[in-house]
Amino acid sequence: MRHILRGVDMPEVFWWDVPTWDKENGCQVVTSFPFLLPHEMLHHMVAKTGADGYFLTLDCTYGPFTRNIMEKLGLSMDSCIALGFHGDGVPYSKTDSIEILSWNILSMPTMDRIPLTAISKKHKCHCGCLGRHTFDAMLGVMKWSLLQLFVGKVSETLPDGSRWTPGSKHLPAGLIRPYKALQGPYKAL
Repeated sequence: MRHILRGVDMPEVFWWDVPTWDKENGCQVVTSFPFLLPHEMLHHMVAKTGADGYFLTLDCTYGPFTRNIMEKLGLSMDSCIALGFHGDGVPYSKTDSIEILSWNILSMPTMDRIPLTAISKKHKCHCGCLGRHTFDAMLGVMKWSLLQLFVGKVSETLPDGSRWTPGSKHLPAGLIRPYKALQGPYKAL
């Protein structure tokens, strides 16, 4: 892995505890899961290439709808990046599939989706919640990251409200960005 990742300067993976299912014991357990945080990935992309191609334009597919939301929020098109969110399952064996949560930049329709996280279907919670405990925790991390993009500032707290650990390799709390991000096309976070 060290050889493969040499020269890769991607943001550090964020680990967060998520309720999963222990099939062997038939109970819910908490498992640490990896996330590629949208606010850190977008910060990395803009720092590396500049923000020119990411911002909304008037001819953007979601321009009229997004413009309406932005007017209500008092934001301008030249400082906002609209994000799409996607979730889907893909079979990888005869008995299981992997559920992938990803996001993309709406003003760049040919850009690949960026994974947030993924889970094997057999490991999502089966306590009777239909996987809701697992996905609520995963979507909570996504919401937390999107709120930081919307506010334009890195939070001093984690998704559960606790403080960051000193010496973390993630973006420093308080870092302010010159752009905002909206989840699209249906609502702003």
